[in-house]
Amino acid sequence: MSDMVKELTIEAARIVRAAGGNVVNVKVEPTNPPADRLGPLVTVMVDSDAREAHEVLVKAAGEVRGKGFILDVTYTGKKDLSDEEIVEYIARADARMGIPIFIDDTFDAVSAVRGGAHMRPNAESELDGRIVDLQILHGRAHAEHRARKDALMKEHRWDEAKALDEEDARLALLEVTSAATWAWRKCRNGHFAVDLFRAVEVLARKLGYEDIAGPAGEAADLVREIASARKDLDEDEEEDPEQGR
Repeated sequence: MSDMVKELTIEAARIVRAAGGNVVNVKVEPTNPPADRLGPLVTVMVDSDAREAHEVLVKAAGEVRGKGFILDVTYTGKKDLSDEEIVEYIARADARMGIPIFIDDTFDAVSAVRGGAHMRPNAESELDGRIVDLQILHGRAHAEHRARKDALMKEHRWDEAKALDEEDARLALLEVTSAATWAWRKCRNGHFAVDLFRAVEVLARKLGYEDIAGPAGEAADLVREIASARKDLDEDEEEDPEQGR
């Protein structure tokens, strides 16, 4: 577990306890693009029934806004809510966290991708860890970007607010990690994911963002390791002389 994940785990537990929840466990997992720009999913288990747990979720959600992660709860007790009531609680919590009902996916490049080596037993969990690290950074950068843009718009500085979208290099790099995660987790395209993670590593290092460069480079290495074991990477293959006859 990285230092960032430990920090996030402690912060999520603190927020849920402050909202009245008796915390049993905290789990941090990657989210799938495009939701990953809001950060990873942090699920807190509380010692209660469903209704109390979801009331805690709604209360805690306001404190999560801008923290760079998505909060969810599970519970140890009985399910004393209908599915419809649970959806209603989650919708209220999402609204308080600032999570839109629909999240625009601004990366269309993934739709254009082309669609037996040894692998260490813990390679996949290590990759998930690096993706979570990047999503924590992404969630924080996205929250900071939104806050700065909202402040400019409140002051009617429209041109500066628009320019911010084009000049935020840190957020742009983390948006590319979102595309890399999509290529790997959704499309299972190891070749494209490796290229994107590696590009982020190089550019982040050039710009001095070592906190991004490190996990991006490790993610590239791990995707290559896992994809090679699964034979997912695009490989140059000799044309079958029998093909087409």
